[in-house]
Amino acid sequence: MSTSKFIFRSLLNRSSEKVMDWHLRPHMEQRAIPPWESIYVLESSGKPNQEGSTLAVRAKLVGFIYKDVVIEYCRYVPDESFEARQVEGPFIEWFYKMKLREQSGHSCEITDQFNFKHRFPKILTYFINKQFQERFKRILKYKHEVLQNDLDLLDKYTYEKPLKILVSGSSGFVGSALTEFLEFAGHEVWKLSRKAGSSDKKVLIWDPHTSEANQDMFEGFDAVFHLAGDNIAKGWWSSKKKTSILESRYKGTEQLVKLLSHLKKPPKTFICASAVGYYGDRGSEVLSEDSAPGKGLFLTKVCQYWERAARELEEKGIRVVTTRFGMVLSTKGGALKKMLLPFQLGLGGKVGHGHQYVSWIAIDDLIGALYHTLLTPSLNGAVNFTSPHPVMNCQFAKELSKALNRWPGPPFPAFIVRLLFGQKGEELMLTSSRVEPKKLLESGYTFQFPSLRQAFEHVV
Repeated sequence: MSTSKFIFRSLLNRSSEKVMDWHLRPHMEQRAIPPWESIYVLESSGKPNQEGSTLAVRAKLVGFIYKDVVIEYCRYVPDESFEARQVEGPFIEWFYKMKLREQSGHSCEITDQFNFKHRFPKILTYFINKQFQERFKRILKYKHEVLQNDLDLLDKYTYEKPLKILVSGSSGFVGSALTEFLEFAGHEVWKLSRKAGSSDKKVLIWDPHTSEANQDMFEGFDAVFHLAGDNIAKGWWSSKKKTSILESRYKGTEQLVKLLSHLKKPPKTFICASAVGYYGDRGSEVLSEDSAPGKGLFLTKVCQYWERAARELEEKGIRVVTTRFGMVLSTKGGALKKMLLPFQLGLGGKVGHGHQYVSWIAIDDLIGALYHTLLTPSLNGAVNFTSPHPVMNCQFAKELSKALNRWPGPPFPAFIVRLLFGQKGEELMLTSSRVEPKKLLESGYTFQFPSLRQAFEHVV
C-alpha cells in the first residue's frame, strides 16, 4: 500500500525562533487541537526538542471508532524543524514533520507534513484519504491561526518574571482553558479545590462554606482568578437550585475574600467572574460598564451580590476586577455546545421573536482579555467581556446555521421556552442585553474574533 502525504503551509509574521518557541511551551499540543476535534491528550512526557519523549492521545478515526495513539518525537533541529512518528496506534505508518523557513527577521514560512499508511480496505482508500486530508487541513488551519494569535499576545503582554497565580473553578469550562493558557505563557499556576485527591501537586484545599484552609499556603500570590460557582445552565431552577447558584457565588466569594484579607502577603490583583446578567433585560439599549444595574431578575441579583462581595478587597489596597462575561463561544462547553445538535439536525432557529440581543465572546478572546486584564494594572472595577458586536438572536441563529452548512430551523416559541425551562429559559434565552466592551477597548485590548462569523469559523 502506498504512503499518503498531506502538506499545509502558512506565512507567519514572526521569526523562526519565536515560532519554534511556541512549539516548545507547555500545553502546546492541547492548544493546537481545535475544539470541535475528538482528540484528547492522555499523557505528555516531554517536548519536541527532547528526542525519545512521547505523547499519548485518544483520537476519533472515523464514525464512532476511537483509538489510542502513542507518538514519539524523533528528530529536532533548533529553530528549523522537528519530527515525530507513531510507535503505537492504528496506522501501519504515521509520520509528522514541522519545518520552518526564515523569510526575513520578522517572518517565516511554516510547513506541516503528514505521511501515513492505514489498514482500511483498498476499495475505501480514496474516500478515507480524502476525509483524512480534509480533516488535517482544518486542524492545521486552526493551529496556525492560534499560533499567530498566541505569539501576538505573548509579544504584547510581557513580564519581568513569571507570576504566581491562584485559580478557583480551574476544572470548569473557562477555568481549565485559562489555567492551560497561563501555564503555556510561563506562569506558575496553582488550583483552588474543595477536595483532595488530585495528582497535581499545585493544589490548595479550601472549603468555601467554612473557609477552612491552610492559610500559610495562600501567602505570596501575585494574582487570584475566582471563577468558581454552581452551573446556572444545569438543572431546573427550583428554590433549592437558585439558593445554590446564589450562595455558591456571593457566599463563596465572601469566604475567599475574608481569607485573603487576613494574609500578611495578599495578592496584588483579584479578578472575579461575573456576567452580563447584571444589566437585566434592557431591549436595544447600549450598555457599558457605566450603565445602571437591571431590576427584577434573579441573575441580576446574583451578579450584584457577587460583585459586592468581591469589592470588599479594595479596602485592603488590592486591585479588584469584576469580569462581566457574555455568552462564551466554544464547542468544548457552555451554551454553544448544547446548541450544536439541534442546529446540526436543521432544527435550530430563532428563540421567541428573535429580536433580543445576544452579547457573546469567543473563548480565545475571553482568555486573551483575562490575560490583558491581569497584565494591565490600570484596569479595575467592572469590565465587560463581550465582543464589540452583539447581535440579535435571529442573526445568531442564522450565522450558526451557515457555519454548520444547514438551513435555519423553525422558530422556538417563547411559550415553549417557558414551558420547558421555566425561569431559567426566560432569563437565559429570552432577555436582551446589548453590551459593549468599553473598558477593554479603551485599555488597548485587540479582539482576535470581533465578528460572529469569524468566531464561528474558528470554533465550529
